[in-house]
Amino acid sequence: MDLKENIIQVLKQQKHTYGELAKYLNLSTSELDKAFATNSLDVRTLETIAKELKLPLYRLFRDPIGNITQSTEYYKELGFNLEDIIKLKTKLDIALQEIEFLKKELENERAKNS
Repeated sequence: MDLKENIIQVLKQQKHTYGELAKYLNLSTSELDKAFATNSLDVRTLETIAKELKLPLYRLFRDPIGNITQSTEYYKELGFNLEDIIKLKTKLDIALQEIEFLKKELENERAKNS
């Protein structure tokens, strides 16, 4: 599966359309198609899409992305709200990425000072 197909799959799961996504991004569907076809979506747009779909950015690139709503009943039984779990997971993913960035920066500084 490619990026566009993954996003369309999530849109369907969330009962949204590709046209709605294009409108949210202030693009026509043909402009959005062209951006996917030419791999010209910038990171900011991808982040906007991920945020609107309530997913961490990396999930857009997983193959297959899977059914993000299939565990809803399980989490409800445990007393959790799936939307809150997704938000927390996203924050955790961002924090882990920041930690990795800071580790690399620290390694670079140590290498300079050696």
